[in-house]
Amino acid sequence: MLQYDFKSDPRLLLDLARERLQRQLSFADSLDSKIAMLFAVGSALVGLLAAIFSLQPEEFGRAAIVIVSICLLAYALVTIVAAVANWPQLWRIGVSIDWAWDRSQEVGEEVLLPELISGYMDYWRKNSASNRKKARLLRAVFVAILVETLCLVAAVAVVSG
Repeated sequence: MLQYDFKSDPRLLLDLARERLQRQLSFADSLDSKIAMLFAVGSALVGLLAAIFSLQPEEFGRAAIVIVSICLLAYALVTIVAAVANWPQLWRIGVSIDWAWDRSQEVGEEVLLPELISGYMDYWRKNSASNRKKARLLRAVFVAILVETLCLVAAVAVVSG
């Protein structure tokens, strides 16, 4: 295990805290992108379902109604979850440069560096709950997309069969 005296030189810890927060924010961006991509896939699946059933417009029996209803419910879930996951929220991105400058004029580095480290770690902790929520929502969207896909397969079976 690495032995490093952070008390004598806290700059490394500051770099680690800053990098950790940056990686966390990048992870949140990647979750947003994945959810948006799955929303687009869900929209395309609903369009394909409509196209499949348009091949047999005169016959729209009970099986077709059930399939369309399940697919639309799954798509509604995708839409709602994607909106919740991507709703604007406050992300703590780091200490204010103005605050850091003003504080550096008041105190020495031995006081400022621990305050900066503490600030970055506090922001990381506060953002963690939002990232966990986004990850759970991504899983819910993925399950709904699987349901939509199964509905598409069932629609092909009903129309062809």
